[in-house]
Amino acid sequence: MDGTLIKEKIVLVVCWLIGFLFLIIGIYDFIFNDLSWLDLTSTIAVFLILVGTGLAPKIYFTPFKQIFSPAFKLQALVDPRIQQGVLSSGLILALVCMVWGWLL
Repeated sequence: MDGTLIKEKIVLVVCWLIGFLFLIIGIYDFIFNDLSWLDLTSTIAVFLILVGTGLAPKIYFTPFKQIFSPAFKLQALVDPRIQQGVLSSGLILALVCMVWGWLL
């Protein structure tokens, strides 16, 4: 974390702060306002996506063309497998929630 720039630390804090706010509001609404399981699961998916993108803040400052080049390698703050696992689980959970909502 010592080699990260201030703007990358700000992105990390903002992503995590917004993610935790989503999660806290979702849990509060689930407990006190009868939020459905589908909405709670969607909130958890958004939380995981924001935490996962916060673990790789360089993605926000990389040119769009460079991101899709074959030579691009994302630099995460933690082990890339952890970052990809958190982000992938959030995306899969969001996809499951979309299909689940479509079927109900």
